[in-house]
Amino acid sequence: SADGGPAAAARPDLGEDAIVIKAVMEQMRYDVPTFAVTAGAPVTILFDNEDYTPHNLVIAQPGAGEAIGAAADALGAQGFEKRFIPDSDDIIAASDLLSHGEFEVLTFTAPTEPADYEVLCTFPGHRGTMHGIMTVEH
Repeated sequence: SADGGPAAAARPDLGEDAIVIKAVMEQMRYDVPTFAVTAGAPVTILFDNEDYTPHNLVIAQPGAGEAIGAAADALGAQGFEKRFIPDSDDIIAASDLLSHGEFEVLTFTAPTEPADYEVLCTFPGHRGTMHGIMTVEH
C-alpha cells in the first residue's frame, strides 16, 4: 500500500445496495448501528472487523438479543468453537467470529414481518455497547 504498510485484503465491491458495517477500533461498537431493509428482500452485509478484539455480527428476532447474548456467555469453553453463536431459532443471520482485519459477507432474506430486529456482538462482554437495530419495512 502507499503508506508502506501491508496491504489489507481487498474488500469486494458488492454494489450500492450492500450494507457495510465495521467494528470501530477500541470503541466496542458498530460504525453503522441502525439500518433499514425491505421486507422479504435479499440483504447483503459486509461486516469488517477493524478492531483488535474478536467480534461477530448477529441479527436476531425483536426482543431476543438479551437471551441470545446470555446463551452465548453460557457457552464457556465451547464459545470459541461455536464462534459464540448459541443454538437459537431467534437468530436470523450471523457472521463468524472475526479477528482483526478479517471481513465476511452475509447474505440472507430479510424477514417478511416489518419490525425492529436486534443486531449484536455475542462475544462475552460486548453486547452492552455493541448492538444496533435492523429495521424491516415494506
